Formats: sequence, C-alpha cells, structure tokens
Amino acid sequence: MTITLVPTATAAFIADLTSTQMQRIVDDDVLGEPLVACSGGRAFALLTSALAKFYFDTAMEITRDARIRHIGSMVERVSSRRDAERIFSLQGEWTDMDWTIRSRGLCIQLGDYVAEAQRRARLVARAEASIQVSPEVMSAEPVYAGTRVPIANVLASKRAGFDLDELQEAYAFLTPELVEDAQTYQTIHPKVGRPRMQSGGEPRQRRRKLVSSEVVALPARQS
Repeated sequence: MTITLVPTATAAFIADLTSTQMQRIVDDDVLGEPLVACSGGRAFALLTSALAKFYFDTAMEITRDARIRHIGSMVERVSSRRDAERIFSLQGEWTDMDWTIRSRGLCIQLGDYVAEAQRRARLVARAEASIQVSPEVMSAEPVYAGTRVPIANVLASKRAGFDLDELQEAYAFLTPELVEDAQTYQTIHPKVGRPRMQSGGEPRQRRRKLVSSEVVALPARQS
C-alpha cells in the first residue's frame, strides 16, 4: 500500500492541533503503521489528521477506549476499499464513502472532520506552490516564487502592525492569500532555534521593499 505521508508539523497544521498532540496519537497507541511511519522521524497519512482531531475534540464526551475503537473501525472500513490509498492520502472525492459510525446508540459523523482536513491540506498545497527555497536565491531562505522577497520579512512586518495596504506599498504583488501562504509555510516548516535578539530583548525586525528585483531595507517605522 502506497500512502502519501507528511511530517508531523504538516499533519498537525492539517488537523489544527499541535505537533505534541500528533505525537500523542502514536505514543498513546491510537494509530500506527501503515498510517504512521516512525523510521527516520515520524510521518503521517493525511487522513490521520482528521482522525486525530476527532480523538481530541471528543475527549470530554467519549471514553478513550471508545474513541480508539471508533477510529479503528473507520480505518478498517477505508482499508477494505479499492481506493483506500487515495482516501488515506485525502486525494480526490469519495461521494460514496460513509463516514458515519453507529455504536451503542451513538451516531458519530466523521465527515466534517475529513472535509476540514481536506480544506487545510489544500492550504498546504497552495503554500508549497507559492513559496520556494533555493540555495541560489537569498541563501536558501523561503521566498515568494519568482521573487527575492523572504516570507520572514513580510511576516515580521505583519507582526509589527503593518496592515495589508502598507505591506503592498513595499511588496506590490502581495495578496491576502499570499500572506496566508507565508503563515502556513512557516507553520509547517518550523525553524530550529530562536531568533537573534537585540539588546532590548526583542527579535530584530526590519521592513523591506522589493526594488528592481533587489530587497532593500527601509528605515524603521515611526510611531
């Protein structure tokens, strides 16, 4: 069985959970192979994001054993289908797939969790298409495709309080979707370590502008 697997941070984003919660899905024996690969770092089938979200969302209503049983039942149901690989990988549409679990008077709908995971997986795909990393461009810093604008600069300016109109004065090509893509990309590709700090204790941030294909530092914004 060939299933598309993604790193922990990506699976956590698709699930709208933390990476620690995704790791717990394995540590607590909720899911394992073939939906989780553990050699060389853990990787998850995309459907595990939907199942993990269900597991944590229903913790107050359904016992742990029942949640694990329901998830196992759904995995068996998907595994019995000829298109199991595509479903585990959240690829395509499956209008005939029944995401309902009925057990001991309960009627549990997993379809909404799957649909939301698909939506967030599309955000990941869009971010990966919008942003590129190349050793020949800005020393392999993530930049918007076709530019020399690091996404870190845009996000730092946004955190500093610049709104979209102000960002577009410096980076005319920016759209709300591209800003969201940068946020998504940074979330699914977390950097190891902490940002360099100034003497005042705040991360160093500079506003930048794309001019004639070069990235030029602008003076700090006046209050």
